[in-house]
Amino acid sequence: MEEREEIIVRPESALSKNGQFDLRRRPLQRYKERKRNKLVSDLAAQLANVPQFIEAVGRSREKVLDISKEVAEKIANGELVFSRKGATGEAVGILRDAKTGKLFTQLPIKEMPLELGSTIASAGLSLKMQEISNKLEILDGKINRVNRNFDLNRYAEVQSAGDKFKVALLTKDTNMKKALLLEAYSQATNAKNNYMRLRNN
Repeated sequence: MEEREEIIVRPESALSKNGQFDLRRRPLQRYKERKRNKLVSDLAAQLANVPQFIEAVGRSREKVLDISKEVAEKIANGELVFSRKGATGEAVGILRDAKTGKLFTQLPIKEMPLELGSTIASAGLSLKMQEISNKLEILDGKINRVNRNFDLNRYAEVQSAGDKFKVALLTKDTNMKKALLLEAYSQATNAKNNYMRLRNN
């Protein structure tokens, strides 16, 4: 009788069910998180424009009545009153005589034009400023990474010079010891000069 070794393959391991440890999904999760953060920051940048937009839309609902000076005086005196809609009580552009209730005149109504130009320009400007800010943040991250690499490079030079010095102390061959000491001295001097140049700038 042959003994067979069975290999059980499970489509989803306990680690991938958790999702936290699934290495294949991390880049996608980070991408989605960056995308969500960008959307939130863009929306936050536009919050300053909301009051201007609401004010502009409110102004668009204003209606202007074109009336003469005489009619305006009669309205002010109470001789003429505006007709009102029965259901809502909203005043309409029809004037009635206050005493008799008879129709006096119908006033031409002009609707104020919707002026969203400055609001849209302001929203566009703040969106562009947010894009510039995002790009500056990315650039700042890249500059920091380059600076960190320079720092690590200088540290590695000093570490390497120290290691060469230790190996030179342990080496019994005088020619090899001499070459390692010279190389360690040269590398330590270069690291020091780079540090001093950076410090002076």
